[in-house]
Amino acid sequence: MKKNNTIIRKITQLASHINNDILTGLLIIRQASPNYIPTFTQMDLEDYLHKNQSEENSRRTPWYHVAHAPDGMYIAAMLCALRSILPSGPLLYSLEESIKFSKSDEAAVHRMIDFLSAISIADISLPEIHEICLSKQAWNAPVVSNRFHTPSYMAHLILGLLDFNKDGNVYDPCCDSGTMLCQISQQIPQTSNFHFYGQATNQTAYRMCHATFFLHDISVDFGDRPANTLLNDIHIGQSFDYILANPPFNLAHWCGSMYPQYDIRWQYGPPPRSNANYAWLQHIISHLSERGRAAVILSNGTLTTQTREERSIRQCIIRDGLVGAIIALPPKLFYGTKIPCCIWLLDKSREPGSTTLFIDARQLKLTIEKSGCMKEIHKLAELVQQHRSGTLIEKTNWYAVATLKDIEQKGFVLSPNLYTQTPTISLKPIKKNRLYFTELINKLNHRLGNHTLSGFIQQWSHVQTPNHWGNALLPELFQIFGGLAKEKAAFGHGIPMVGVKTVIKHAFLPDRLPSYVDATEVEVQKYCIKAGDILLNRTSETVEELACCCIAATDQNAVYGNYVKRLRLIETEYMNPFYMIAYFHSAIYRQEVEKVSPVYTTRANMNVERLSKIRIYYPDTTMQKKIGDTLFAIFQFLKDGCDSELVKLLKQFMRLLIEQVITYPVLCSQKEEVYDR
Repeated sequence: MKKNNTIIRKITQLASHINNDILTGLLIIRQASPNYIPTFTQMDLEDYLHKNQSEENSRRTPWYHVAHAPDGMYIAAMLCALRSILPSGPLLYSLEESIKFSKSDEAAVHRMIDFLSAISIADISLPEIHEICLSKQAWNAPVVSNRFHTPSYMAHLILGLLDFNKDGNVYDPCCDSGTMLCQISQQIPQTSNFHFYGQATNQTAYRMCHATFFLHDISVDFGDRPANTLLNDIHIGQSFDYILANPPFNLAHWCGSMYPQYDIRWQYGPPPRSNANYAWLQHIISHLSERGRAAVILSNGTLTTQTREERSIRQCIIRDGLVGAIIALPPKLFYGTKIPCCIWLLDKSREPGSTTLFIDARQLKLTIEKSGCMKEIHKLAELVQQHRSGTLIEKTNWYAVATLKDIEQKGFVLSPNLYTQTPTISLKPIKKNRLYFTELINKLNHRLGNHTLSGFIQQWSHVQTPNHWGNALLPELFQIFGGLAKEKAAFGHGIPMVGVKTVIKHAFLPDRLPSYVDATEVEVQKYCIKAGDILLNRTSETVEELACCCIAATDQNAVYGNYVKRLRLIETEYMNPFYMIAYFHSAIYRQEVEKVSPVYTTRANMNVERLSKIRIYYPDTTMQKKIGDTLFAIFQFLKDGCDSELVKLLKQFMRLLIEQVITYPVLCSQKEEVYDR
């Protein structure tokens, strides 16, 4: 194993200096020359010759002519050797053209030839070397045109999810390098009768697919040419029993001027020109046999998109009972990108009325390295198998089974967190923090001395928090207003504007705002900000930063932007706005946000419908005022500036105050526990 690792490291190091097609050609020639005698030490050579090898046989190998080519003639020798090995066809012609016009350093090619000449192919799998070099390139290459090399762990996962338990035809409509289809073909038992098909969208991918399968000595039908799968389906009319696909995510302008509006594949409606995700899904569904299954890796946006065409197509696919499972995966599982993704498991053989399995895999320890996640892959595959057999019915915080009616009630949104149990907030660590909260109060009082703020903090040493809490839905307490929408040219000058970043960063609205917008007097009046108004960001990159809240302590000469909503209390007599900012920073509120928000989406967003389902918990007005006044006093103190250590202590105090006097008693109230400090 150690020797293998050394060889792999050396070859990948040398490969970084030469053209990938030259490397592919060298590996093909070396693999076709098993009788070539490596340049061993004399003792090794004698052992080698004992095994009925001869120098004469070695000289007859294609590799011998490459290894002994004069300086400057390596490329010519390679081309000659490839012509003697490869049958006339697309791989030979494509490799020839690429190698002829490559610009690799001749000295680097020489070093690679010398190294491959020095090893026995019994010591290392050359197809494995090819795959490792492709993976290495994928790590280092920029993400271009959303094309990804699929890591090997994904092939293992898809193998388990599709369960190749019967012979059949296997198809990958967007092969890229062909590694995923190749890995699947290797793991299926050799005694089985499977046939493999694929399509590569461009000449480079077509060449790499052929090379990958040639090195593994596996037969596959890639058609007679590369072609854009969505515009030129070379396997049209064929049905497949197993389909696996990792198409480019969110491919825009995928059809150019050749939009196939009346294509037979669009049985659920024409997909939008602006995004190919649902074109891929419908293409795959159109190729499924009556017992066919598919595993399709797609962006999370496919689960939640609300564009008219995509929502309609998703609804039809769900109603037809094709969605067997949705698996939402964590980010950083592909080379060169942090984009999270999901797997759609489609199954045409499902019985009418079958349920759908939703898996939220955020907690699983999936990594890009196969060796680090085989246990988790087995866990996912086993879960899918249990659901298929009808033995999985329970709901947990990471998987759940849903009926068509359940999905209809969620508006046909497929984000798994909407179906799984909401993770509970543990009381144990909060209880443990009580003692530290008391110690922190004493420490702050010592630091603050006779400052007015000390009184606000000291009062929490002995306050008994109430056992009884009121609650209401957010629209019962607040009027909700959308923000100012303007053209791009209107920004950068004019009146100050509250944007998303300001809301996320600040609990209280700062005096100076970084953004400006041109607004008419009518717009300024309509989108004004008054004391007590709460501003909420309706969009963010992650659900953790979604629906954050920032309060205006005073009237502001400013407006708020289109990605922000304004919450204005309906009855200030019963609700303290400063208390509300404490509540909006509590774990209870974050839990409410996640209950109604699709976690797995291209970009998290919060609309009025979702806001209307968020529940607000509140104590009596006296307690609200104490909490709110304390936070505002700390905010005023921090505005005047103080040392970093004191800032840190005050931020800890605010976090623990919210935890101890809001989160904990509300949890106890929900659990009907008695809170007794």
